[in-house]
Amino acid sequence: MIVYPNPANNKFIIEMKSDIDYSGSIVISDINGKTIYQSDCTIKKGISTSYVDCSAYDAGAYFISIISQEGNNPFKPIKLIVE
Repeated sequence: MIVYPNPANNKFIIEMKSDIDYSGSIVISDINGKTIYQSDCTIKKGISTSYVDCSAYDAGAYFISIISQEGNNPFKPIKLIVE
């Protein structure tokens, strides 16, 4: 998983590369672990891209995770800085 731009101002892109198709959720948490954004997503074999508007987020650090329907995290969480 790649997140750019990082640091972000108004929006950022999440790019995920997978060897299989599956459904899950994009979860963004603040530094205290509180979920501030969650959206269903479908990851297709190859590269999938999601765009997220972060213009209403407070400046600071956030963690982005992809959670599959089975409850596992197929990608390592990524730290995002919002300016």
